[in-house]
Amino acid sequence: MANTTKKTDDVTELVKVGGELLPMPPKEKTRRSPCEIDQLYIQAYLNAPHRGKASAFRTATGDMSPYARQRGSELHARLAPEINEILKEKMLGITSFGLDTLIHLAENSDNDAVRGSAATQLLNAGLKICPANLEATKPKTREQLHKEITAVKERLKAIGVSV
Repeated sequence: MANTTKKTDDVTELVKVGGELLPMPPKEKTRRSPCEIDQLYIQAYLNAPHRGKASAFRTATGDMSPYARQRGSELHARLAPEINEILKEKMLGITSFGLDTLIHLAENSDNDAVRGSAATQLLNAGLKICPANLEATKPKTREQLHKEITAVKERLKAIGVSV
């Protein structure tokens, strides 16, 4: 493909057909609605987040200008809450699938090592998920525990439960 310059300084792209250079037909530009561009950007970004905002913008709009990085960043800043919500939903889906798989392996695996490993991973996952208001307490002595047990027994006897 070669470029020539007319008197009006418009660049015409030429395509070699056979042995002849012919002018390339003009590309039709389709105008998309902003909502459609937003949805296409979100899909392009979620399909390949490692490629970046500029690539997602170029995929969504077909715009190959050098300003795609800036436009992609502007679009991403505006759509970030929606993108984050979709990513959270995807992660929760993956997490629940992983937990279901571990539960299935812990209950139904033929291999004892696999069952043990799955159970260990389930326990580790359960220990990491704890309430935010968890407080550390001092360990109780045997005497304190014995007093609590006798107090519970007395309350049970008071309501008619035999212990």
